[in-house]
Amino acid sequence: MSNAPATNEHLTDEQFQEVWRRRCEQLNWAHITYRYHRKRQRFFDIADKLTQVVAVGGGVAVAGKTLTDHMPLVGGLIAFAGLLTLVFGYGDKRQCHKELAELSIQMAGAIESLPAVDMTEASVCDWERMRTNISLREPASLKTLVDKCEWEQAVAEGHLNHKARPKWYEEAHMHFF
Repeated sequence: MSNAPATNEHLTDEQFQEVWRRRCEQLNWAHITYRYHRKRQRFFDIADKLTQVVAVGGGVAVAGKTLTDHMPLVGGLIAFAGLLTLVFGYGDKRQCHKELAELSIQMAGAIESLPAVDMTEASVCDWERMRTNISLREPASLKTLVDKCEWEQAVAEGHLNHKARPKWYEEAHMHFF
């Protein structure tokens, strides 16, 4: 028995085309998922920084006694910013999306690093297993943000008419619902 790696020489043209189609599907999913989670990571990073600015700015205003007439408002604003950070857990969500983005781009790297001549049904099954493992860790996705990422990926691949760009008003709320 030989220790040589399995190749796709035993596949018929039809079988190879099916394996290739599945490879392309997995690769496309990995790139879209990477885009999605990087955008979510950036959103939570900005949200975290903005709430910190509000809290620190309010604290400086209170400490400097520049807003003595508005102390209840400033105190409420500081408390609200702290509550947002506590309730939404920006840091944890940012880290989760960072890890998911890294896993999806690692999957894309694994797919792209395998030469077509070495591609087999088993390699595609490995990629599908990787995709399932990533999907198990993903929070619910936001439809408009997914649409935006799919459009960006289609444009990056040169398929300009594959997916319509979301409307500006949809993009305005894509990180919220």
